[in-house]
Amino acid sequence: TRFDTLHSYPKVMNSLGFSTDAAKASVSKLNASVQGLPTSLSDIVKSAQSLTSVTGNMGKATDTAIALNHALLASSASTADVSRAQQQYSQMLAVGKENSSGDYGACFD
Repeated sequence: TRFDTLHSYPKVMNSLGFSTDAAKASVSKLNASVQGLPTSLSDIVKSAQSLTSVTGNMGKATDTAIALNHALLASSASTADVSRAQQQYSQMLAVGKENSSGDYGACFD
């Protein structure tokens, strides 16, 4: 895993109003979710962080990152495809609408 991502996650979550303990619990849950999967802890932590900053709810963002990761991997997506799709999903939430005619299609090129 990337040390800088894991080290910065509690700090970023703290700046968003979440406790360090809650951030550590989130990382533990994320870590457990990727055991035996090709997804790196660093990648899923980045996804949860991005979703948390958009939604303001770390618990739901953690669960969503896990669910999205599992669903995409179950569809035979590569880890690169999963990463792009998670980024697109977070951007879609930030904008407030889906963009099926634009960027989403680029996830699986």
